Amino acid sequence: MLTQHTPHIELSSFAAVRHYVFQNFLVFKRITNPVAISFLTNFGWYFSLLAAPFPIIRTPTLLTPRVYALGLGYMMASNFVILFVSYRVLSHDDGGSLLPESTAWKFLSAFTLTALTTGAYAFHLVPNSHKGTFYKHRSFHDHIRQFHWRQKTAGVDHHLRPYDGLIATRALLPTWCSDYYLPKEQLVEFFTEEWPKWCNEERPGEWFDDDYRDMIDKSYLINVPEENWEGGRSRDMDALDSLAMLESHGDRKRSLKEVDSLLLSLATGK
Repeated sequence: MLTQHTPHIELSSFAAVRHYVFQNFLVFKRITNPVAISFLTNFGWYFSLLAAPFPIIRTPTLLTPRVYALGLGYMMASNFVILFVSYRVLSHDDGGSLLPESTAWKFLSAFTLTALTTGAYAFHLVPNSHKGTFYKHRSFHDHIRQFHWRQKTAGVDHHLRPYDGLIATRALLPTWCSDYYLPKEQLVEFFTEEWPKWCNEERPGEWFDDDYRDMIDKSYLINVPEENWEGGRSRDMDALDSLAMLESHGDRKRSLKEVDSLLLSLATGK
């Protein structure tokens, strides 16, 4: 009975530890039903640690380094507990088993020693600057605040258009990242300072379009005047900006039909 329920107990404990201790249970993406998807991914990461613990799953977007290291340690140690319980607690065989207990202990010890030796050698080959990525605590909360908020200066927006600049990286965080991991207070301060500039001065980039403005939760704009929530810019001004981009980039291959549509939006206000 115990062995039948062990995977369920381990899986539930794994999810609880990830959520309450390391706070990285929820998926990092902004999706409709994060809890259900998180349970499915937790199931996958658990069996990945059990059967194929590839180092890629240690990244902050998946398990995080600390959970990865502790998970591997647990999986190796639990093998000895399972073997002990199997032969000493659950077995009712009087020495007639196919594999004697002493032989099972020798096999398990040899395989574990081999895994530890090869793992130690592989870890030795990792550059010192990256060794910490295998065991240090770095949740996705930390990853957002340390990398995305301070260092990342390029990527793609909500329409997969390339952008550059730290301002754009910060501004686009709410379009893809789960609210659970976002630095909410910092975003409120950021939008309070930057949003009026984007509305009343030069548009910061192609990403500041109607779709982007619709995607930003108004709780991040509590200190921004409501008349600016929808952008504060007319479609005429957006069309003029688009025409200016065509001229500044010298894109002569753009069809006349596209330019005509922009001019039509100026004339009709649509």
